[in-house]
Amino acid sequence: MDGSAKARGSREHGMRTLLWSSSDAVLVYADVDPRRARFIDANPKALDLFGLPRERLAALPEAELLRWVDEERVELRLGDGASLTVVATQVHPEGTGERWLLLRDPTARRVAERTRTELRDSNRLLRAFTDAAFEAVFMYSGGVIRLANRAAESYARVEPGGLIGRQLADFIAPRCRGEIVAQVRSGSGEPFETWAVRADGQEYPVEVRPHTTTVTLEGGTLHVAAMRDLTEERALQEQLRRTQRMEALGRVAGGVAHDFNNLLSVVLNATELACLDLEPRHPSRVELQAVLDAARRGTELTRQLLAFGRRSTGRAGERATPVIDASEVVASMHAMLRRLLGSNIALELELDDRDLGQYLQLEASQLEQLILNLALNARDAMLARAIDGPAHTANTLSLQLRRRELGEVELRALDCPGAPLHPGPHLELRVRDQGTGMDAETRARIFEPFFTTKPAGEGTGLGLATVFAVVQEARGAITVDSELGVGTTFTCLLPLADPPESAIDTEHALHGEPELEPELDAAETAEAPRRSVLVVEDEAPVRRIVAALLQRAGYTVVEAEGVEAALELARARPVDVLLTDVVMPVFDGLELAKQLCSNDPQLRVVFTSGYTRDELLGANPRWAAAPFLDKPVTPAALLGAIEAALAGPSPSLA
Repeated sequence: MDGSAKARGSREHGMRTLLWSSSDAVLVYADVDPRRARFIDANPKALDLFGLPRERLAALPEAELLRWVDEERVELRLGDGASLTVVATQVHPEGTGERWLLLRDPTARRVAERTRTELRDSNRLLRAFTDAAFEAVFMYSGGVIRLANRAAESYARVEPGGLIGRQLADFIAPRCRGEIVAQVRSGSGEPFETWAVRADGQEYPVEVRPHTTTVTLEGGTLHVAAMRDLTEERALQEQLRRTQRMEALGRVAGGVAHDFNNLLSVVLNATELACLDLEPRHPSRVELQAVLDAARRGTELTRQLLAFGRRSTGRAGERATPVIDASEVVASMHAMLRRLLGSNIALELELDDRDLGQYLQLEASQLEQLILNLALNARDAMLARAIDGPAHTANTLSLQLRRRELGEVELRALDCPGAPLHPGPHLELRVRDQGTGMDAETRARIFEPFFTTKPAGEGTGLGLATVFAVVQEARGAITVDSELGVGTTFTCLLPLADPPESAIDTEHALHGEPELEPELDAAETAEAPRRSVLVVEDEAPVRRIVAALLQRAGYTVVEAEGVEAALELARARPVDVLLTDVVMPVFDGLELAKQLCSNDPQLRVVFTSGYTRDELLGANPRWAAAPFLDKPVTPAALLGAIEAALAGPSPSLA
């Protein structure tokens, strides 16, 4: 055989092999004229299409197998007697004397195409369904991940498709792999909690359902498992526990402050009365002044306790929480902070975005208290580092205010104690120091009341607890970043308020109404009208000292230790002013005032308590205009409240 014949034979063999693997049915005849055609061969697809063996096809003339309908279609007579119209194409391979008839069933192609489309759609729907699940879903075999939904990829912090082909064990915390294997082998269907690991090595808590589903496919068996990320849930649980703990401690602190205020009222006012009976240069005045100073410091301590317990104290006639410009408040504190920090600590004050307005719904005194406590904490940390650290240690306190827009994604990423934050504009107040820094154990406890790292007698443990209380009252949150030997940064996120309709009188907002000086000498009050005051207080020492102050100021005083005694005395002798504690056994001061005002519409009322006005009177509009005295009561505040009550309308007529 020459070379050309070999090449031709090789080519024909290749063509025959290609046709035999075709998805079309192929009939091969020896002559190009259908009338004299002789069957040579048929591919497997043709045998399936006709439903006849090769020998039967070879015995039938072409005219009995098919009839041309037109140039492109033929009608086939199948082995079961049925007819089928298909698309036909004739091919005449050069130099072979053969005719190849290619038959294509359009119905079968459409079915196959529809099947493929349905399969693609099914896969897409399955992917969309699994991706919509909140839980991570894995399909794996032999410990290798074959399919994972979007939640699983998000948990693992990988790109889409990044889990396929990876070992499932790579995403389980090494210390927990044995536990998970044991749980799965036990056959228990109960979910259990364990730890997984992200692609960056970070571990996170998960809930796993060990009773996995299996899917049997031609290529083998797949196991399906699901798990849920517990990071956010754990954080919310911890925040709830922390809030409940702080609220419980706040209630205790508020109760202690209330009782302590009663004691301070006696100490302050008795000492003031004693000072009035002494000559200006009497040697005992020095000791009595020391008592007054200590009592006033005790008053500030009770205010911090009440602030921690979310009971913000205010003056008589306290207004609704105002809207203040935080940047103005902070700017006005510059000189005070400069003196507070001393010459060894530099102060950097950055008030960004002032022109946009940085308004907060908060008392200016509360914002001052928040900043002062953070500044004091920073100062003490930097002084401690200066003592323990190398010489010439840099000490700078940085205080920055700027607007910050918080969106849903950013809020989910924040992990900070305080009130739940909502999307929108916030004021970011950041205080950064270069102090000793804190370890993780200390950071976890810094907002607890009475917790302090200072030596005994040098700290109350209320400074940062007060900061936390103020942040909560402002419906904000606070974060802490600290590193030992480097420093600490406190970041307060406080929701911004709408600007007030008129400009705020900064001086008034910062300092409030000036306190009245006590006018207690009989010589100075000779002109005062002899008005009568009914003093109702269940604490006898407090009642006696308040009565003494009023008598010294020229008022006629009637004392009652409770509501029933007060009702009897008022029936026997009308009075001009009722001064009553709000919280008392059996009946409270509000009920007493209601009954007495119903009998005497001209009666004026002044309330007093160790708790706050909002807490006791906020839900009762009838007493909105009534003067309110915070305990411990000072002589100036006492006389001012009585005079305000006498000058104002009766609650019955208001």
